[in-house]
Amino acid sequence: FRYRRAAYFGLLKVTAQSHLKAVCINLPKAANRLRVPAAV
Repeated sequence: FRYRRAAYFGLLKVTAQSHLKAVCINLPKAANRLRVPAAV
């Protein structure tokens, strides 16, 4: 995910980018936790 360097200058843009990356990293984890096994 190349989380070491921000692509933008300015505190607001860097903060927004870091929050969006955190959401993108955590969404698959949350989806896997919510997934219910299918009844067989």
